Amino acid sequence: MDPTTRGNLLRRCSTGPSDLILFAVGHHTSVNKTLDRLRVYVAHDLGLVDHGRHSVLWITNFPMFEWNDPEQRLEALHHPFIAPNPEDMNDLASARALAYDMVYNGVEIDGGSLRIYKCDIQQKVLEIVGISMEHVSGALIGNNDYVTIPRYLAG
Repeated sequence: MDPTTRGNLLRRCSTGPSDLILFAVGHHTSVNKTLDRLRVYVAHDLGLVDHGRHSVLWITNFPMFEWNDPEQRLEALHHPFIAPNPEDMNDLASARALAYDMVYNGVEIDGGSLRIYKCDIQQKVLEIVGISMEHVSGALIGNNDYVTIPRYLAG
């Protein structure tokens, strides 16, 4: 990389003298998982994790689906009964789930979600992951407008 291009890149990344810039190529799901594992490994290896500190994190805006590369299809990130964010109804394939996780010192200690209760939305979500309503109809409770799934089936 020539000095001008390198300088521009360093400025755009707001880097300092001891910073490390990593690039990865691939599907964003696998790239994110790989870079996350590297980040955690380096933080522990360099002693940057303060084990005496209490840190709580509330995570929201999970994607509803992730790409399954071997099967070349979308699948539910958690399960296909979590309601999509109402703001994302026009593009369910990239919708955020109405779900949360609570993390304490890097360990998930709680999580939850709002279940889908409208039949038409449930059908669209199941179609995205390749499951027919007939396949789960014995497990769903409701009528043609509203639907619910028993908690023990949804996880």
